[in-house]
Amino acid sequence: MKISAERSLLVDALKTVSRSVTLRSSVGQLAGLVCLTARESSLNFLTTDLDTATSCSIPVSVHIEGKCVVASRLLADITASLPDGSINLSVEDGMLIVSNSESKFRLRFVDSDEFPPISFPTGDTMHVNRLELNKCLKQVLKAASKDDTRPILTSVSISKIDGGVQFISTDSYRLAFTRAACDNVELLEGKEILVPARVLADVVRYISQPPGVSATDDMVSIYVSDNDAVISFNNVKMFTRLIDGKFPSFDSVTKQEYNNILTVDRTHFGESVKRVALLARDNASKVNIECMDDHVVLSVHSPQVGDAEEILPAKFVGDQYIPIAFNPAFLLDGIDVLSGANIEIKFHDDKVAALISSDDDSEFQYYLMPIRIKS
Repeated sequence: MKISAERSLLVDALKTVSRSVTLRSSVGQLAGLVCLTARESSLNFLTTDLDTATSCSIPVSVHIEGKCVVASRLLADITASLPDGSINLSVEDGMLIVSNSESKFRLRFVDSDEFPPISFPTGDTMHVNRLELNKCLKQVLKAASKDDTRPILTSVSISKIDGGVQFISTDSYRLAFTRAACDNVELLEGKEILVPARVLADVVRYISQPPGVSATDDMVSIYVSDNDAVISFNNVKMFTRLIDGKFPSFDSVTKQEYNNILTVDRTHFGESVKRVALLARDNASKVNIECMDDHVVLSVHSPQVGDAEEILPAKFVGDQYIPIAFNPAFLLDGIDVLSGANIEIKFHDDKVAALISSDDDSEFQYYLMPIRIKS
C-alpha cells in the first residue's frame, strides 16, 4: 500500500472511527484497531467489535493499492501532530510508514487477515433530515439506561407512525419519546427496532458537526433489516446489530390525566434548578418544588451540606400548595433538550410520572417519576 492524502482529511476520518465502540470492545484483538484499505482513488477506514462497526472513506492519491491494520489512536495522534499538507502512508518491510517532507514514523501493524470482514448491507433505505434526527436523538438518549444487565432498556425503540418515525427510551425512572418526519417509512411496517443507545450517541456526535458539511437540508439514510441497521451520512457508515427483545409498554404512562399544571420560564427555571442542585451531592438528594398561584419555590435540603432555596415567577393551576420533588439531574436532562420560552410540568402526585413538555415542541414528551416526600 502506498498513498498520499491531505492531513485534514486523515485527521477527521481517524477522529470519527477512533471514538467508536472498538475502544470498548470485548473482542480483545480488535480493541483500538483500524483497518485501512486503499483502492482506486479512496482510502477506507474501518473499526469494529463484531456487533458494531464504523466505516469512513476519503479521497486520496493511491499509488499502490493495499490494506493494513494499525492502532487507531496512535495513528490519529501522529497525523494530528503533523503540520497541514500532504501526508504519505506506505507499507515497507512489515511496517506502516507515516511521513511528510520533514517527519517519518514507522508503525508496526497487525496481519490484516485477522481483521474480520464486515458487510454493510444495502437495499431500500429511509431518509431523515440530519438536523431533525440530531434533535430527536439528543432528546431521547439521556433517558436510555446505562445498565447492561437490562439490555432492552439500553436501546432506543424506533417504530413507524403516520408520516414518520417515533423514538422512545426509558430507564424505568423516566420515559422520553419524540417523532420525526421520514421518507420511505414503510420499511418499518410492523416492526419495532431496538438500536443500542451508545451507537446512536456516536451518530449524534458525528451528524451534529460533520466535517465539511454546512447545508441544513442534508438527509441521513437508514437501512433496516431483521437483525441489523446501517446509518449513513456524508462519507460515514455506522453498522449495528439490533437488540433482541420487546420494548416495555408505556401506554399507562402516556394516558395519565393530570390535575396540576405548572407553567414557568424554561431558561430561568433551568438555571434555578442548577443552582439549588449544587447542594444535592448524593443520590438521595432531591429538588423540592412547591407551587403557588403566581410563583414556585425550589429547595434542596441536605443534612450533610446545608439548604438552598429560590423563588421565581410561575403560573400554577391545580391543588393549592401541593409539593412534589424530582431527581435534579433527571429533571435537568428533560429541561435542557426542550425548546421554547416556557415549559409545562403536569403532575398528579408522587406516585405518578409527571409530564414535562413545551408548546413549542409538541412532538417531544418527557415523563419523570417524582421522588416520595416524607410527610
